[in-house]
Amino acid sequence: MRDPCENLQRVTQQTAEQWLCHLENSCTYKNYDEPKKLALCKVLLTGSAAAWLDALPDGVTGTWNALKERFLQRVTQQPDQHPVTAQLLPFQDRTA
Repeated sequence: MRDPCENLQRVTQQTAEQWLCHLENSCTYKNYDEPKKLALCKVLLTGSAAAWLDALPDGVTGTWNALKERFLQRVTQQPDQHPVTAQLLPFQDRTA
């Protein structure tokens, strides 16, 4: 089966920030606490983005602020090489 994300364009840091903002706004609207916000993020990231998240140490994935910071660092450090941000577009399309 073909990966539906393989042909997506790489997204920019701005798009990643928008995705995080949308996730935070959705969690605020649904009155999710931090553990639910972290869980939702884990559900929404798929493919290589999910593998990246799973490889992070517990200290990074234990708080929303730590995870958000690491995510943005990842996008900033290798914007053209890493597949993490390519996984964001399907989430944006589903919620538009």
